Amino acid sequence: MSKCLDRCNNLTTMSWGLSREKIYRMITETEEYYPKLLEAVKAVPEYNNAAWLLKYQIESMLDIYKRLM
Repeated sequence: MSKCLDRCNNLTTMSWGLSREKIYRMITETEEYYPKLLEAVKAVPEYNNAAWLLKYQIESMLDIYKRLM
């Protein structure tokens, strides 16, 4: 769960000074690895709602960054 929260925070703040290359890498890495990690978090009943919210937040931020790139 903490990895997902950390990535969500990193996505939120990455436009504050990262290069376009680094932002692109973070986007592709997030799209590759985080869906599986979020599914594992969602499998734990007490984290189900939190996993749904994190997934929504991460996907929303990825969509915004991809549109801006």
